[in-house]
Amino acid sequence: MLSEDVLKGFEIEPNRYVTVSEAELESLAPERSRSIDIEQFRGGQGARPDLLRHQLLRVPRWTTLRSFAVLLEGMRETDHLGLSWIVLRRKRHLAALRAYRD
Repeated sequence: MLSEDVLKGFEIEPNRYVTVSEAELESLAPERSRSIDIEQFRGGQGARPDLLRHQLLRVPRWTTLRSFAVLLEGMRETDHLGLSWIVLRRKRHLAALRAYRD
């Protein structure tokens, strides 16, 4: 069986499928960005970092250092997390941004 003989799609009901082309899949790929767009803030009380799948350390570029520091200081003082979406390896993931040490 050749790869061009394989169709990609979704089953919408038993034995009924909708096929999806490669071009349609590419158009659905999330857009990569170098910015962190926080969608909302939530109280960090009771947040357990050990339950997260992956922990990444984000260090700002020199050009954004001041605004990043203001954001993190506000989050540290209010004990809040910033919830956002990030793209890693062409997949969209929910991320929680929190202040870590200094």
